Amino acid sequence: MSNVAVIAEFHPYHNGHHYLFEEAMSLSHADHAIALMSGNFLQRGSIALWDKYTRAEMAVADGFDLCLELPFVYATGSAGDFADGAVAILKNLHAIDYLAFGVEEAEPDVFEQVAEFLTEEPENYQLALKQALKVGVSYPRARQTAIAAICGDSAAALLKAPNNTLALSYLCAIKKLHANIRPIFIKRISNDYHDTDLQAQISSATAIRTALAKGTDFSALAAQVPPATYLRMETPDHTYLSDAMLTPFVQACRLREPELSDICDISPALADKLQHAPYPIDYEVLVEQLKTKDITRSRIARALLHLLLGYTESDRQKFIGSGYACYANILALKKESSSLIRQLHESSMIPVITKKADFDTILSAYPAIDTELARTMWQYDLRATELYNCIYYNHYGITLPNDYTRKLPVL
Repeated sequence: MSNVAVIAEFHPYHNGHHYLFEEAMSLSHADHAIALMSGNFLQRGSIALWDKYTRAEMAVADGFDLCLELPFVYATGSAGDFADGAVAILKNLHAIDYLAFGVEEAEPDVFEQVAEFLTEEPENYQLALKQALKVGVSYPRARQTAIAAICGDSAAALLKAPNNTLALSYLCAIKKLHANIRPIFIKRISNDYHDTDLQAQISSATAIRTALAKGTDFSALAAQVPPATYLRMETPDHTYLSDAMLTPFVQACRLREPELSDICDISPALADKLQHAPYPIDYEVLVEQLKTKDITRSRIARALLHLLLGYTESDRQKFIGSGYACYANILALKKESSSLIRQLHESSMIPVITKKADFDTILSAYPAIDTELARTMWQYDLRATELYNCIYYNHYGITLPNDYTRKLPVL
């Protein structure tokens, strides 16, 4: 029995994801497809449109056999942390044969060449990177400049597109972690990642979110998403979250004058700017004011999330030092996936969590796992759900179930 995995955010789940699923199954000839999905907060520092269980349910309704959660500490990390954490989980399941991901141009040889440089970081690459950073540009831009100097402009062009950047991060993680997982390159057929206009059938997630924010008639989105996603959109209580809703929470957090020195992604320079930012200030305005040519908007948004949940650089280093993976948390699954679940329980080197209340009991059966560290990571996931639920309640006056009271979606 072979299995293919997809790492995604499903923000929201749309036709592009359906295409990715179908191509992954077709090219891998796998028996099962597993999604490893970000939880309630995302890699660019954003709030997920819908909660993690709802989005996981959409993926399973569209064909995935199982949806696992990528822990908060990796879901809101840099592209490197995001990929390393995800690949480490898939590797430790000892059941994943393939990893499928979207790219702008399906050129495996070029991707492999660039990934080799990024993984090995030879002396000439390190020198070119340092020279680029001296100019004061952001790390992603400096990395692109260094690759251009060594591998040429065509190779460096891969780093310009978000999907390519993540694809390279996955390849680097597979190499670095010595994961016995074969990559599958799937060329995107939708519009650009950042495009805000709806297309005929496959639009970017950005375009769909933009349409929702503008109050576009839901019927215009029917052709853009699978049935399960559209049903969620057209329900009378259709509600979703946006980054602007973080404003009161960030304001309240700043009023406490928290210690910033060990918060993940907050550098001394960013801490100084944050401490001197005015009150009151809208979240989006604050992010724009904090942004500089060497600190990207995404990093600032991630830093503010880490501040809200107290995610420290010290904990990050501990997670990395432990090998990244502490557990695999199931968010949704098919009724017919019993054989897959059984395979995971038999082969996995990390706990596979179905019933959240049994976390400690399940964890105790894996003596090789650092119990204290796993619980720390788990607490970040729980707090992320509580923060999401607080934002939801603050805006809609509706109480969502937490991770212990939420019934696991089984379709």
